[in-house]
Amino acid sequence: MNRLAASLCLLLAPLGAAEPAPGPAVATGAVDVAAVLPGEAADLVVLAGGHAQGIRPGMVCGVTRAGRAVARLIVAESRETRAVALVLDLAPGEALRPGDRAEARANPRI
Repeated sequence: MNRLAASLCLLLAPLGAAEPAPGPAVATGAVDVAAVLPGEAADLVVLAGGHAQGIRPGMVCGVTRAGRAVARLIVAESRETRAVALVLDLAPGEALRPGDRAEARANPRI
């Protein structure tokens, strides 16, 4: 198992392996950034929401702060109330911070 996969397992393990299967997404798909964990190859972004908020693996999320675009993420893993994402793009001179708003995009090419 590579380091990134091992980090994902460690991050999501406390969420509970016995969590119930997620139901249908009925929420907005908008959640806050809970934490940013720097890594050697990529930074991991922990989102303060998951399946219950409509966040699914493979989704591309735009991240904003005070109404301006900060980054784009791709969701790698999602559980009921937490998700982990990887940074796709980061605006020049910006850094992700807890409290930034991540919102699933309807079409990542838009």
